[in-house]
Amino acid sequence: MRTALFLFPLLLFFSCSSHEEVPEYVFNSDEMTKIESGFSPLVTEKRFLTVLAQKEIRQFNTIDHKSTAENIGENLRESLVITFGTAEIGTAIISCRQTTGIDLPMRILIYEDVDAKTWVLFNDPINLIDKHSIFQEDCKDVVRELSDIVIEIVETATDSKVISTQVSKSKADKMAESREKLEEGEKELDEEVAKMTDGNSTEDSNSTESDDDDSWFW
Repeated sequence: MRTALFLFPLLLFFSCSSHEEVPEYVFNSDEMTKIESGFSPLVTEKRFLTVLAQKEIRQFNTIDHKSTAENIGENLRESLVITFGTAEIGTAIISCRQTTGIDLPMRILIYEDVDAKTWVLFNDPINLIDKHSIFQEDCKDVVRELSDIVIEIVETATDSKVISTQVSKSKADKMAESREKLEEGEKELDEEVAKMTDGNSTEDSNSTESDDDDSWFW
C-alpha cells in the first residue's frame, strides 16, 4: 500500500510531463517588417547590393553570421546583415532627433529558415517617428522619404511586395494634435481671464468716477 502511494505521484508527474506542449515560435512584428524573397539568400544579397549601387546608396558593411559560426566550428543557416544609408538623409534625421543615431544607418537581415525559405527582415524607418517622438513635419517628411526608399529597394531585391501595416495616424501625430488642442484651450482660458480682468477694471473705474461725482455732497 505504501509503495503504491509513493509511485502514484511519480506516475502522475511523468504523465503530465510527456504531454507538455512545446511553446510555438511567434514572430513579433510590431516594429519589424518581414518579407519572403523569391531567391536564395546569396542571390537576394547580390540583388540588394546592385540596387544600392544603382541608387548611389552606400553599403557600410555586411556581416556574415554563417561564416563567423564556421570559424569556431559551428553551423548556421545563411544569415546576412547589411548596413547601408546616405549621409544626407541620415544627417537630416539625426539633426531632427539625435537619439535616432541608435537606429541609423539602416540595416536588413537576409536569412534562410528551417524550410529553406529566404526572408528579409528590417525595421521600417517610419517607426522612427513614434519611437523617437519626431513632431516636426519637415522631419517626418524626411523619415517617410527614407521609408519609401528602403521599401522600394527591398521589393526590387526580393521581387515581392511589402504590405504596409502602418496606421493612418502615428502616435506622434496624435500627440501633436493633443498638444495643439491643449494650446487652444490655454489660449481660450487666457482670453476669458483677460475679459474678466477688463471687466473688473471697468467696474473699478466707474466706481471711482461715481465717488468723485458724489464727493461734493459730503
